[in-house]
Amino acid sequence: MPRIKRWFPVSHDINSDPEVWTMRREIGEKSLSIWLEMLSISDRNESELPGDYQALVRSIAGKCQATVRTVSAVFEFAKTRLWVISQPTLRVSNYSKYHVSRDANQIPRGKQSASLPSEPSYPSEPNLIKKEKKKSKSQLPDGFAVSEAVTKWGAENGIDPTQHLEAFRDHHTAKASLFADWDAAFRTWLRNSKRFGNGNGKAETKEDHLKEKTARILRQGL
Repeated sequence: MPRIKRWFPVSHDINSDPEVWTMRREIGEKSLSIWLEMLSISDRNESELPGDYQALVRSIAGKCQATVRTVSAVFEFAKTRLWVISQPTLRVSNYSKYHVSRDANQIPRGKQSASLPSEPSYPSEPNLIKKEKKKSKSQLPDGFAVSEAVTKWGAENGIDPTQHLEAFRDHHTAKASLFADWDAAFRTWLRNSKRFGNGNGKAETKEDHLKEKTARILRQGL
């Protein structure tokens, strides 16, 4: 089974940083590859460059196809720029700036300030925003009552929701109505009560209103 590939953050401006250019001029083009390998090792070890120093240098030299002398030169350059410090073990000094999303309590680091080749950037990630699921509809809950939000809404609109609660519950219980938001359904009932209210404290639906209007017309015609 193939190994899972891993990534670590590197600045977008690494190739235009003056300190990196100085390192490449003084040591050679291999120096950048060696520095990146050092960052990769520190990423896997929470800022540390672990193990025996000579063995570490030989390992990096083999991986980067460079000489031990070149790798040692990069280490010395990184130390003079405080990219790497000993505290007491060898580590990348500004590891926390490369990994700001990690738990700071788990990152052993000192209080020294040091310059990095440039401000780090972070690997881009796919957009994993999930669409919000629609709330499923349900019948009127047992013991449905006037919520604080509806009470506040009623006060702002000149309606007393408690006068309409019983009629609302009876109507939708009888019809076995289904709603995803019963507070929203109650507010709709209250709006209709204001528009089509019959003066007895009960709200009429549009359907009830049309029936009543038709009945009045028929009575007038008799």
